[in-house]
Amino acid sequence: MADLSLPVVGLLFPILAIGAIVGYRRSWARETITGLGLALILIAFDQMTRLVVGVVALIARAVSALAAMAGARSVHLDHAIHEIPAPFVSLVCLVAFIVGAYWVGHTFGGRQPAGSRFHRAVGVLLGLVNVVLLLTILSKDAWKIFGRERMQHLFLVPGSGKGLSINLPAFPSENLLLGWSAYAVVIVVAVAVAWGVSRLSRFRG
Repeated sequence: MADLSLPVVGLLFPILAIGAIVGYRRSWARETITGLGLALILIAFDQMTRLVVGVVALIARAVSALAAMAGARSVHLDHAIHEIPAPFVSLVCLVAFIVGAYWVGHTFGGRQPAGSRFHRAVGVLLGLVNVVLLLTILSKDAWKIFGRERMQHLFLVPGSGKGLSINLPAFPSENLLLGWSAYAVVIVVAVAVAWGVSRLSRFRG
């Protein structure tokens, strides 16, 4: 079995570089909206997941009731919803929320180019901020869903000792990421407030 140890710097800096490039190419408005979505996921992921499961279960219950009224028997979709393994539900919701945050940012952030050097610099900053938020979400929730040992043995051949074992370091530690993310949320909210005030003043003018 091959053993691969991944250093923190070797993992962190390429990801931050990608975030900076993405922020440079996208408009700062898109990055701001995406950051607000990521901040919401970070703060309220469990509550959002329970809300989604509750809505899906409610729809399934309504469909089951309609099917029973139509003469179908033994239709209990709401029971089937609650029997889905919790880690799978959390994984689907996590992916959907993250993709949704970037989609909403792309859709509602406008189609204007990145703009002046200042706007591009803000885009780079927010790209880095969003990477920090994304890493914090993954550190906080992905490990809880998958388990560190399962991720470490992801590339091992099932039932054997062959394959690649990846030793994942603290990425960085969850406590450090949570500290960074607090500043990240403040930056995103500050930019969003400034953007909102600017648009409001233009509207009034």
